[in-house]
Amino acid sequence: MPAHSPSVDAAALAGLLDLGTDFVIELAGDYEQQYPGLVDRLRAAVATGNAVEVVDTAHMLKSSSAYLGLVEPRDMAKAMETAGRAGMVPTSAMVDTIAQAAADGLRSLRQSINAPSG
Repeated sequence: MPAHSPSVDAAALAGLLDLGTDFVIELAGDYEQQYPGLVDRLRAAVATGNAVEVVDTAHMLKSSSAYLGLVEPRDMAKAMETAGRAGMVPTSAMVDTIAQAAADGLRSLRQSINAPSG
């Protein structure tokens, strides 16, 4: 079993690794390409006060982060989604924090499987 990082859910990682390391590396690459666009959508939603867009985008980020076992961005996106459902819009600082958490989580995932950075 690869080294485990506390920011990567061990059970989720083990399940993914059952499908093959190359598959996990490919998923990590897809996430790396997609999460910045989701963060940009969150920034735009925050700038316009669009709670509906916050909910939709945070849900997508939550789901993709959860699938890879990235704990912090999953949890932050879930909180944003919940807040958005209540009509609250996160601050731009919160969006910056989730962007950093996604980058850090991806780095931790790659370290857990000893994969090169994209």
